[in-house]
Amino acid sequence: MNDYIKYIDSNSIKLGKIAFEMKDYNFSLINYKKAIKRLKRYRGNDKYPLHLINLLDKKLTEIEEQKKQEENKNNVQSNLKYQNWKLSKSSFIKGKQCIKYLYLDKHKKKERTPPSPKTLELFKKGHQFEDFFREQNFENGINVKENLGFNFGYFSSYTDFLLEQNEKITLFEATFVENDILVMCDVVDKIGKNLYDFYEIKSHTHMQEVIWNDLAIQYFICKQKFGEKAINTFNVVLRDENNEGKIIDAKDELEGRIGNMNSLIKNFKNVLSSQEPIIEMGKQCLSPYKCDFMAYCEKLKENS
Repeated sequence: MNDYIKYIDSNSIKLGKIAFEMKDYNFSLINYKKAIKRLKRYRGNDKYPLHLINLLDKKLTEIEEQKKQEENKNNVQSNLKYQNWKLSKSSFIKGKQCIKYLYLDKHKKKERTPPSPKTLELFKKGHQFEDFFREQNFENGINVKENLGFNFGYFSSYTDFLLEQNEKITLFEATFVENDILVMCDVVDKIGKNLYDFYEIKSHTHMQEVIWNDLAIQYFICKQKFGEKAINTFNVVLRDENNEGKIIDAKDELEGRIGNMNSLIKNFKNVLSSQEPIIEMGKQCLSPYKCDFMAYCEKLKENS
């Protein structure tokens, strides 16, 4: 492996690129300079880091020139903003299974048992089905996660920017933060001014309660964000007998499932800001999924 790889700050480079596209020149400069600073720490003999520094230096010059032009027009912008959240879609699902699971996943991550090879293979198959459906149905979709890397806090403002700039656009991993809750939607297809189709892609062959929970928190947040009239369809995509996507519009069903959402969210936030819940081990440890913290709870049980 090339010895300079760890000196390439790909996250900062991605943020710099996206910030420039969004005309957020100050933030673009900050990130490119951060990437250059890290590259300059390299003390090896490979010439590529020096080549990359030169490319980034040229980019800095371009940004500075563009920034001056916009300043002369009084048009300096700050579009790429970091947003925090307290709950995510995945943590909400964990809370529905067990509030202790929710708490441990937030506060005691080191106690988590790593996923088994079988679980990882299931994840892989799920991602493959997701990619297949996207490629077959949304050829020109823009992947928010691929463009921004692991800078999750910026996903929401980038998603907002893309939706605001385009009357019709398809986004993968579109991200919204409302009421301190983050959800990432597999596909958001903007089909007109303030009109959207949403798709949650599952490799399951039939509906399960956990899928409804997944859809419900997404629908609730998207409804808060856009309003019910802006949601044309809210779809779940299941795998059929031919391994192709079967699309089901779940909007009407979901409307009837979100009545207690505010109280659930309030309860989950309280759990996260309180002490570790005392919950006896039981059937919730294995349903709908095997909890990642079973070994931790078993150890507590043995020591009690």
